[in-house]
Amino acid sequence: MHGSPFTDIRVSTSLLAKALLYVSRQSWCESVSASDLIANVPGIGRTQAQHILDSLRWAESKTAQKRQQGIVLSHEIEGDATGVRSIVIKRDNPNFAAQVQAYEKKTKKQEDYYRIWIRVLGLCERRTSKLIISPIADKVVSLNAKPPPESNPEVQGSGLLDNIRQPARVFSDGAQAWPSSLRRKGLRGASVSHQAKQFTKQVRAAHGLPGLSTLAGTQCIDRRWGVLVNSYIPISLHGKERKEDGSSEVNTNLYTYCWSLALRYNLSPVGRANLWRSLGQAVRECSK
Repeated sequence: MHGSPFTDIRVSTSLLAKALLYVSRQSWCESVSASDLIANVPGIGRTQAQHILDSLRWAESKTAQKRQQGIVLSHEIEGDATGVRSIVIKRDNPNFAAQVQAYEKKTKKQEDYYRIWIRVLGLCERRTSKLIISPIADKVVSLNAKPPPESNPEVQGSGLLDNIRQPARVFSDGAQAWPSSLRRKGLRGASVSHQAKQFTKQVRAAHGLPGLSTLAGTQCIDRRWGVLVNSYIPISLHGKERKEDGSSEVNTNLYTYCWSLALRYNLSPVGRANLWRSLGQAVRECSK
């Protein structure tokens, strides 16, 4: 185990292998909890189980980020952002002082509490299971606000559009950032308006892009977000974690789950079927 993510875990090689074998036998789009390991791997303790799972997801996350640089998307692509969790903060929380100040300067009002939505931006290819993602910086909003739409700086700064190759058409959900961001990259797009309860619509064929779908919508990436938020990230995983000074900050483990699922979406059907081999390869890549 020397040099691997599991180096510092106090567990025998045999018990580690049994734990990882159990994980690899589960569905590729389901996360395993420490309680699952304890119930199904005799002799493993809670601390050991949690450490093994945390280390595995960390390895998946690091490998996913490396591999994403080489992932190319084309043809019909869907772009969207989602809120995976939110946290409530006090106005005087020192970890979000700059964001609170910027929000109050923009809105000209003060509140005792604010909400932080933890968001992720993504692109997926309709014809395959490819998914690339980029966490979005924390943004303070009103306590009762929904997740804010992605902005131009967020879409352009994510670098995700650099992974697109022609022929391509990007479908979005009506967030204003997409049309202008796509034009800057010389890309074609079309959108629906979720705000108006419009989820799909027929649009004109894009000039010079014959054979591409004319059905606008984001149902493919919405399904991926549904798996991430409702199934893969445990309900028990809170969006907030406490610092030593008692203040709260965003739980960065949420992003680890996001990258872990992205890695699994980008596996081939054979790779998903043989998760033992795929996860082993991810661990080896992360250790290089």
